[in-house]
Amino acid sequence: MRSVISEQSGSVGAVCKCGKKFQVPLARIRDNRGKYCSNKCKYKYYVRPKGLHYNIKVRNKAWFKFTGGAIDKKGYRILYKSGKHVREHRFLMEEHLNKKLDKLADVHHVNGNKLDNRIENLIILSHSEHTRYHNLQR
Repeated sequence: MRSVISEQSGSVGAVCKCGKKFQVPLARIRDNRGKYCSNKCKYKYYVRPKGLHYNIKVRNKAWFKFTGGAIDKKGYRILYKSGKHVREHRFLMEEHLNKKLDKLADVHHVNGNKLDNRIENLIILSHSEHTRYHNLQR
C-alpha cells in the first residue's frame, strides 16, 4: 500500500482500495491512520474487527432502508432541532413521554438496529443497567 517517502513534504505516497493515489503525512502512518483516500472510501472498504457482530432477526426488511439525513460516528440517525444536533431515538422518546430525558438515561434499541427508531423498539434504561445488559450479551 505504501510507496515512496517524500523527504521534503514528510509524506508517503499511497494507493487506496478504490485505486486512487494520494499522499499520507508520516504522522498519520505512525498513528496507524491514512489508509483511505477519503471518508467515503473509509466507510465503503472498512472491515469490522472480529467479535463485533450484530445478530438481528429481520422480520421487515424495510427497517434497514436509510431514508436520508445524517448518521453520527456511532451509527445513530441525527436530527437538527432547536439549533442543536440530537439523536433521533432520544428525541422520539422525549416526545413520546412529553418530558426531557435525564443525561444518564440510555435509550436502548431492542432489536439492535440503531436506525429502527419505532417507539415499540425503544426502552429506557439507566446507564448501569444498559452496560450490564450489553456485558451479559458477550
